[in-house]
Amino acid sequence: MAKDQLLTLAEVAKLLNVSEEKIEALVDSGEIPYYKIGGTFLRFKESHIEEMRSALSASLKEALDETSLRRQSGFGQQPAGGIKRQHIPTPVSEKVSLFDRLIDFWHFYDFYILALIVAGIIICVIFKTIR
Repeated sequence: MAKDQLLTLAEVAKLLNVSEEKIEALVDSGEIPYYKIGGTFLRFKESHIEEMRSALSASLKEALDETSLRRQSGFGQQPAGGIKRQHIPTPVSEKVSLFDRLIDFWHFYDFYILALIVAGIIICVIFKTIR
């Protein structure tokens, strides 16, 4: 597994040039793969966002080319809502091995695991000194 930087909701919104609410809506609809850290905080793999960004720019460029061709030829009117929306394909989910999942689990929860181990050691020391 290549080391992939995880991005926050605000960073993704800035990269894709949309609002944070739009990103949350895309997450809710399942169009953007994401991680939840601590059950609350959304994080996104940079590679997935870059794939979406390139797909978005390609589809937007295609839509702009179609619009400019229509204007040059004089056929048809531009829709009242602007450029027609197109579906942006989501990145294909990659198969992740158990080892990679364990590494990700350790990466996200290392503080809690270490805190639990330290708390267990302290409790053992306290009970041994009481006897």
